[in-house]
Amino acid sequence: MHSQRKRVSVASRAHRALKRIAAYRDLTTGGEWLTSSPPMPTMSNEETPIGLYINDPVASTDLVFFTTECIYVFRSGDWDQIRFAEIVRTSGPDQKVDVAGFDLLRKSESTFWLPIRGSHPKNGADGRYYDAFRVVRFVRNVVADIDRVPGRGSYATPGDTSP
Repeated sequence: MHSQRKRVSVASRAHRALKRIAAYRDLTTGGEWLTSSPPMPTMSNEETPIGLYINDPVASTDLVFFTTECIYVFRSGDWDQIRFAEIVRTSGPDQKVDVAGFDLLRKSESTFWLPIRGSHPKNGADGRYYDAFRVVRFVRNVVADIDRVPGRGSYATPGDTSP
């Protein structure tokens, strides 16, 4: 008999992977939408807001918004989105310095650029840790969880531990 894994909610995965990133604002733990930001995108009934990644706090360009179902990016004055269920794989970052984001490959074979430009200094060492690597890990884990559940087009909602 094989053991069945519990699904982890997207919110839980985001909290674990992204909470230490200074540019990330967790909306599930009392964080608020930035007053200087564009209005929140229109979401489906199945979506719950999770968090914001702020690339540029002054201009709100390339603002990244995570929900239980999608990733939204505010660019060129509008929200662009990709559903987690559409993502086949991540591509990049190709380098470990001056990382500005990475591509998400859709099932339709088109790509979606996810801008994640922040970084912070390494403790006691030269160089920097780039936020994109934490976000890549988060996205890969969410996509892997979806792929483990045959026929599942959406993700587990908070508190949902059904097989």
